[in-house]
Amino acid sequence: MGKFKINKNDKSRILLTELLPYEVPILFSNDGLYNYYQEKGKSKPPQLVTKLIEVKDSDFKIPFSYDIKKSAESKRTLSLIHPAIQLKFIPFYQKYDALIIHLCSRSPISLRYPSKVATHFYFKNNQLNNSDKKSSIEIEQSGFEKEQIFSSSYFAYKKYPLLFKFYDSYEFLRLEKKFKHLLQFDISKCFESIYTHTISWAVKDKMFAKANTFNKSFEADFDKLMQKSNYNETNGILIGSEVSRIFAEIILQKIDLETIEKLKQKNLQFGADYAVRRYVDDYFVFTNDEKTGKEILKEFQAELAKFKLHINASKTETSRTPFISGITIGRTELQNLLDDVFEKFIHYEVYEVPSNNGSDPQVNTRLEFKEALNNTTTANWIVRDIKSIIKKHNIEYESITGLTFSKFKTILYKIYRNSDASQLTEKEKENLKNFLLITFDIMFFLYSMDYRVRATYIMTQIIISTNRFISKCGDELKHSISKKIYDETVYLIKNIRQDNSHRNVELLNLLISLKDLGDDYLLQADALSDLLDIDNQIDHFTYFHLTIILYYIQDNVQYDNIKKKIEQRIIFIINDDPNPFHKTELTCLFFDTISCPYVSKLTKEKLVEVAFKKIDNTTPLVSDRNRVINYIAARNWFIDWSKDIELDSVLLKKELRTPY
Repeated sequence: MGKFKINKNDKSRILLTELLPYEVPILFSNDGLYNYYQEKGKSKPPQLVTKLIEVKDSDFKIPFSYDIKKSAESKRTLSLIHPAIQLKFIPFYQKYDALIIHLCSRSPISLRYPSKVATHFYFKNNQLNNSDKKSSIEIEQSGFEKEQIFSSSYFAYKKYPLLFKFYDSYEFLRLEKKFKHLLQFDISKCFESIYTHTISWAVKDKMFAKANTFNKSFEADFDKLMQKSNYNETNGILIGSEVSRIFAEIILQKIDLETIEKLKQKNLQFGADYAVRRYVDDYFVFTNDEKTGKEILKEFQAELAKFKLHINASKTETSRTPFISGITIGRTELQNLLDDVFEKFIHYEVYEVPSNNGSDPQVNTRLEFKEALNNTTTANWIVRDIKSIIKKHNIEYESITGLTFSKFKTILYKIYRNSDASQLTEKEKENLKNFLLITFDIMFFLYSMDYRVRATYIMTQIIISTNRFISKCGDELKHSISKKIYDETVYLIKNIRQDNSHRNVELLNLLISLKDLGDDYLLQADALSDLLDIDNQIDHFTYFHLTIILYYIQDNVQYDNIKKKIEQRIIFIINDDPNPFHKTELTCLFFDTISCPYVSKLTKEKLVEVAFKKIDNTTPLVSDRNRVINYIAARNWFIDWSKDIELDSVLLKKELRTPY
């Protein structure tokens, strides 16, 4: 376990941790914006750049909203905050971080809340280089939890980074011992329903807040920032960023406290007669009789309604001890199945290597790959057993995909760490090839059932680490596995595109992982155009589409016609909009296009001329235009255009953050 210090005084690190959704394309980050802020005092940016990326206090911006897959039948809309508004959050955190911690530490109900400004972060196996350190933090553990959790945020958090950790905790076990009934409910469209002005009601008395609407204060500043990030809307807050979850947490903690007080007046004592736990907007009410549970639900409904929030009646459930769901049983059975699978194909032998200098001996692991039967037959029976678990316990694939992928990732990383690819015998290579073919058959089947962004990240990590290892194993093994990955990925991209257009981030991440296979597995220009339906869909492509396609094609001449269409589309949408730089999407697109080394100089010149016209209503001098281009092109902004980008390092940063 590695423990790393972070600069507690660097408030600008919130750009790396607080303000982006977890579910973005692999290559997208705020690293460039962070670097811009850090360099500002050392070098003076061109005036146009400052006008594009910074705003006055009175300005508001339009977020870039996009959809991701939430479950098999539903989607979730996430939003990127405009870079200029993101910069406004830096002095806000600098001024109020201690107050945020206080306001989020009042409720005994909450299962996830900021408890202090982070000073360290942790990582398994010391798998970090210096560039990774700036985007990670620590998670505080309860006394009963020995496993270190990883996340990425400005704050250290208590108690659980993911909900299933609560189900597996000693705390849950103690509650089950004490109470016989469990009532579960959640808030209907919580973030979309939050009225921004209620932050004042949560911090101060509602009547006081209404009478002092224009006073300068923490709650007024927070309210205004949330509005400015969302087109000056007061109804609803943007979904995706950690700052939105903190905003909601302050409000919900106030509701927790008010409800506990109202129940106390009815002679129901918290901790004695009942217990409640809340993970973001999911509630767990523990009681010894159903009548008490219904009374508690009624009080929560009343307090939530005061803040214009409402319970999702269709998701309210009651159960008796033992408090165990089909998901928990299914995950346990799946864990046992996978353990049996690995035991059939891999044998581990742990041995010690004596030290020459008298220190403790080094512990090594020797792996032996057992011979598999027919690859397809073996994969089919494993998939059959997985489907049986899903059907028997009436659960969805998204309930078990993360566990399965993590299990495969752990075993594959162990193989790659403890095997010398250059020393494998032909028989060992054959057995390893069969095991990998079986593994990818299973994983791609599960991925076809659940290709959410989190699953894509893990899948891409596995593909990249596999690519690195098999490249040393000889051409025959490398080709067999690479072709398998290529064929399955192309097939999936076709299915995703034909399924629903909202699943674009998942599709684009797959395209990035396909790129990592190398030039031998590049799609031909016509095939790429057909796969993404570029001719018919380019008018509907978002900022993410346009930039990721540019990354895929780079400066390969076979894609020149596609690149020309992409560049023409970018010029058109920025020029056609009367206020393009009010929009997050077009602002990010402008900076990333200018910084892209594969975009023509002519396109960059046209875009900068458009920017001068939109911002200052002027035509720039050639020297001014070139200065802007040179400044922007000298660095990455939101998309990393590096040809030699280390995707495994990028994905390690993703791993340090926890999704919702």
